[in-house]
Amino acid sequence: MRFLEEIAEHVIANYRDNTDVVTIVFPNRRAGLFFRKYLSAGISKPIWSPKVVSIEDFIKGLSEMQSADKLDLILELYKVFQSLNKSQEAFDKFFFWGNILLQDFDEIDKFLVDAGLLFKNLVHIKQLDNSLDYLNEAQKELILGFWTSFGDKLSKQQKGFLGVWDNLFQTYVQFKKRLTEKNLAYDGMIYRKVCEDLNQGHLKPTEEKVIFAGFNALSKSEEDIITWFVREGRGEVFWDADDYYLNDAKQEAGRYLREMKSGNTALSQTFKKSYSSTFQDPNKHIEVISVASEVGQAQEASVILSAIDGPIDERTAVILPNNTLLFPLLHAIPEMVEKLNITMGYPLASSTLYGLLEAMFNMQVRSEGKTAFHYRSVLSILKHPALVRHHDPEILSIIHDIQKQNMLWVSGKKLDTGHPLLSLIFKSPVTGLTDYLIEMIRFIAERSDDTVEKEFAFRFYGMLNRLKEFIILNKLQMSIQALHKIFRQLAQAERLPFEGEPLLGLQVMGILETRNLDFENIVVLSMNEGLIPPAPKNTSFVPYSIRKVFGLPVVDHQDAMYAYIFYRLVQRAKHIHFIYNSTEGTGKSGEMSRFIRQLEHESSIKVSYRTVSNEVLVEDPNLITVQKTDEIMDRLFRFTSGQDFRKRFTPTAINTYLDCRLKFYFRYVMELYEQEEMAEEVDAMVFGNILHHIMERLYQPFDSDGKRAITGKEIEKIMQCVDGEIKREFIRQFGAEEKEFQFEGQNVLAREVIRKMVLKILEFDGQQTPFELLGVEADEKKGYKLNAEISVDGEKILVGIKGIIDRIERKDGQTRIVDYKTGKDEKSFTDIPSLFDREANNRNKAVLQIFIYGLLYMNAPDLQTNLPLQAALFNIRDLFRDDFSPLIQSGKGNARADVQDMRKYLDEFSTELKILLKEIFDRGVAFSQTNDDKKCAYCPYLGMCNR
Repeated sequence: MRFLEEIAEHVIANYRDNTDVVTIVFPNRRAGLFFRKYLSAGISKPIWSPKVVSIEDFIKGLSEMQSADKLDLILELYKVFQSLNKSQEAFDKFFFWGNILLQDFDEIDKFLVDAGLLFKNLVHIKQLDNSLDYLNEAQKELILGFWTSFGDKLSKQQKGFLGVWDNLFQTYVQFKKRLTEKNLAYDGMIYRKVCEDLNQGHLKPTEEKVIFAGFNALSKSEEDIITWFVREGRGEVFWDADDYYLNDAKQEAGRYLREMKSGNTALSQTFKKSYSSTFQDPNKHIEVISVASEVGQAQEASVILSAIDGPIDERTAVILPNNTLLFPLLHAIPEMVEKLNITMGYPLASSTLYGLLEAMFNMQVRSEGKTAFHYRSVLSILKHPALVRHHDPEILSIIHDIQKQNMLWVSGKKLDTGHPLLSLIFKSPVTGLTDYLIEMIRFIAERSDDTVEKEFAFRFYGMLNRLKEFIILNKLQMSIQALHKIFRQLAQAERLPFEGEPLLGLQVMGILETRNLDFENIVVLSMNEGLIPPAPKNTSFVPYSIRKVFGLPVVDHQDAMYAYIFYRLVQRAKHIHFIYNSTEGTGKSGEMSRFIRQLEHESSIKVSYRTVSNEVLVEDPNLITVQKTDEIMDRLFRFTSGQDFRKRFTPTAINTYLDCRLKFYFRYVMELYEQEEMAEEVDAMVFGNILHHIMERLYQPFDSDGKRAITGKEIEKIMQCVDGEIKREFIRQFGAEEKEFQFEGQNVLAREVIRKMVLKILEFDGQQTPFELLGVEADEKKGYKLNAEISVDGEKILVGIKGIIDRIERKDGQTRIVDYKTGKDEKSFTDIPSLFDREANNRNKAVLQIFIYGLLYMNAPDLQTNLPLQAALFNIRDLFRDDFSPLIQSGKGNARADVQDMRKYLDEFSTELKILLKEIFDRGVAFSQTNDDKKCAYCPYLGMCNR
C-alpha cells in the first residue's frame, strides 16, 4: 500500500465525522494533491476536507510576521553591513556574498543555534572550557582544532576572516532588529520565533489535531514545533520508513529517523515497533543503463516507457535530477503517452530567452559610451535562436555585410534602418536598462505562438519589473555591469513551474518532488555521482568544523538526506530503471551514483546492467574521386574562350590544383567557398592583406604618367605617411569608426611589426633610388592577363589566367616584378619542373606564382619586354638580414644563383603550365584527393572528404 493511502485510511478510520478539525502537514505541497485523491477514493459519502499544507506554510501560518522578498532582505542586510563596517562597498558586489550571509542566518535560526556563541572569537583557547562546557570531548576537539590553526602570527587571509567574523554577530542582531521594526522576517527568523513562542506559552495555535506525515531530515525548530504538538496531545506523526535502512546503523538513509527514534523527546514515542519490509522484495526489478550522452538518456527513457505493459498513467514516473534534460525528454516521450504531468521547475537561466537577454546585457556593457556595437555582440543577437524566426532579408543582409567587410565595430548608422527589431535592440537605453529588456520581452511574447516561450517571457517580465521597482523605490544608482550581476543571480535562482493535471498520466518530476509519493514504474535519469547525491557546495561563512559542532547542515547531512529520498523511492517500486551518462566531460564524472553500488552490495536486490551504445564500424576511409561529367566540363569551360572567359585561373588556383585536385574541384569548379570568418585580431591572412594595402596606398600616387619617378626625397615623404596609412588600413580592415578606433590587445604588437616591415621595405627601396614605378596592384583591368592555348579533345582552346602583381618597377635598363610575402616563403627553386612536382614536400608556391606574374607581364600590351626581367620576393623572413636580396634564386646548394633575367625560364615554364592546364581539362583525369595527409590539416573541406 502506498504511504499516502495509509494516511488517508487513518484519517477516515479515526476522523470520519470531524475531518474538518484535522490539519495534514507534508514536507511539500505535492504530496497533498495525491493525498486528497486517495482520501476521496476511500470514502462512500461526502466529508469535510481536512486542511492540507506544507510544513513551510504551516509554520508561517502560526506567525504574524510577514515573509520578506529576497531583494528587500539583502538590501536591509546591506544597510546594516554598511552601518557597522563603515563600508563603501557597492550593492552589486555585496549582493552575492550577502545572499550567502542571509542563508547562514536562516540556517542559524532554523536550527536554533546560539548565534552569540557561534560567532564568538575563540582564538584565545582559554575561553573554550567556560564557553563550551556543554559539548562532548569530540566536539571540543573539533572546535579546538579549527581555532588553534590560527596560531600566534596571523596570515593576511586569517586577519581578513577574523575581521569579518568579529562583526557577524552584531550584523545578525542589528539585521533582525531592523526587520522586526518593519514586521518583516526571513523564514528562519519566523521558525525560531514560532518555536520560542510555543515553548514559552506566548502562542496558542487554533489547530485541534495536526498530522505530520512523511518527514525525515528536520531542522531543530521544525523538530521542536512538531514535538510541542505531540506533547500537547494535538499532534500525530507518521514516519515513512522501511526496516531495511531504519534498523541498520550503517545505512545513512535511516540516520535522521534513528536519531529521533532513539531520542528522549516525545517524537521517539511516535515510531512503530516495526515498519514494512518491502524494500528487499525479491520480485523487484532494477536495471542500470549506461548511455554515452546526455540527450541519449532521454531517448533511452522513451524506449523503456514504450515497453511498459498496459497504460502509462500516474503509477509511472520519470525522475530528472538534472532539470536541463526536461525538454530533451519531452521531445522523446512516445506517442502512446496520452497524458503527462510535469512537477518540477525549469531554470530560467537555461532558457533560450535568458541567452538572448544575456547577449543584450553583454552588448550594452561592451559598447557603453560608444556609438558603435562590437560585432560579436551584434552577431550573437541577430543569430540568436530566439530571434531567428523574426529574420527577413534586411537582417540577413546586415549579417552578411558585417562578416564580408570584417566590421569589428558596427556603427549605429549601419543598424539604424527603421526595422522594428533592430530599432528595439541596437540603441543606448534612455529610460533604463530594465525598460530596454522589458521591451524586448514584450516584442517576443506578442509575436510568439509557443506557449512555453510565452511563459518564460512572462516570468522574465515579472522579474525585471520587480527589479526596476526595487531600484526606483530604494533610489539605487547602478551601472550596467552591476545590474547585469544582479539580474544573472536572480535568473539563476528562479524556476519556471510547469502545471498539468497532477493526478493523471505519466509523472515527470525532480528528485525532491518524489517525497511521500510511491510509483510502480520508475525511470531515473542522470544517476551520476555528483548529481545523486549532489556534489557538496561550500557556500557559507561558517567553517565546516563550527557548522558540525553546532548542528548546522554539512555535506554528511546532505548525503544522508538524499540517501533517504533515494531509498524511499526504491522502497515500494516494482520496476526501476537507473540511467546514467557514462561520458566524462566538464563537470561530469561519467561515474554512476554510489547509491547504486550500495544497493548491489548491501542488499539482496538483484541489479542488472546494460550499456546502450551505437555500433562503431572502423573502415578504411573511402577515397573520393570525382569524374569529369559533361556538367563538370561545362563548368570548367567557364575559364576558357569557349565561354568568353567568364572566369580566369589565378596563381592560387594553380597551386591549389597541384596540392589537391579535389580541393580545386570544391573551390574553383563547384565554387564551394569556405565561410569567411571575422578576424578580431591580426592573423596571418589579415597581416598579409594589411601590408599589401598599405604598400599599395603609399605608392599609388606615383602610378600615373608623369609621376613615376621615385627618388630618395620621395621615399622620405612616403615614410612620413606610414603611421597614418597603417591606422587607416586597420580601421578599414576592422570596419571601425575612425573617431572610436583604438589599437588594443595583439593589434598593438601587429601594428609595430607591420610598421617595421613597411619602413624596412621603404629603406631598401631608398637604397635603390632612383627608379621608375611602372605599376601598383597591376591586375586584369590594367591588361595583365594571359590566354594560354592548349588542345582539348583535338580542338584548340584558350585558357584564361589572371593575377594581381604587387609592384612593377624599372631601374638601369632592368624591369623588376615585386611580390610582398609575410609567410615562410622561400626564394629559391631547383628548376622549373620542381615547381610543378605535386609530390615534392618543398615545392615553391611563391616562385610559381611570380613566374605566372612574369608571363602576365610579358603578355601585357605596350610594355618593353625586350629588357631583362627580374623577380623579387620581399619576404619577412629575410627582409631584416644585412645581406638581404629580394631576387629569386635557382639551382642547388653552392650552385644556387640569383635569377637576373627570368625570361630565359619562361618558355619552359609556359610549356609546363600548359601541360598542367591540359590535365585539368582532360576528361580522363579525375579530381582526386592528395596522398599527403599533412596538406589536409587546415583544409576547409576536411569534413567533406573525411581525411
